[in-house]
Amino acid sequence: VRFANLSWSEKLRDRAGQADLAKQIAADNFGHNPFLYFPLFYVVREVVQSGSGSDQTYADLLHTSMRKYWDNCVDDNLRAAAVWIPGGLVVYSVPLWLRMPSSHFISLSWTMIMSLFRGREATSEASCHQLSQTSTE
Repeated sequence: VRFANLSWSEKLRDRAGQADLAKQIAADNFGHNPFLYFPLFYVVREVVQSGSGSDQTYADLLHTSMRKYWDNCVDDNLRAAAVWIPGGLVVYSVPLWLRMPSSHFISLSWTMIMSLFRGREATSEASCHQLSQTSTE
């Protein structure tokens, strides 16, 4: 809280506050995201997209979701770091009254990025071709 309430010139001189800021950002990007956020994201996504009529067991859903996360983990974590390292610098550096609005704005942006890249199942080549044919007619 102390660091967030300092002026920008004071923040630039406060080495202890900068170290704490770096620790918060590192914990989010190298702890929380790869080991909690993304695994849960893929599990929830798999449960939702499998539908209620799915005959998959929970173990199958977990295995499938973790395989998909493993296939995408480098891209997803690099993308998250590209958003949340600068985003964390902003969120944890602004005054407290601006912390929630800035965090919500960055979170909304991040959610739109994830929806764009991981929002739906990959379609087959035939479906993509059929889609492109109908859109050009």
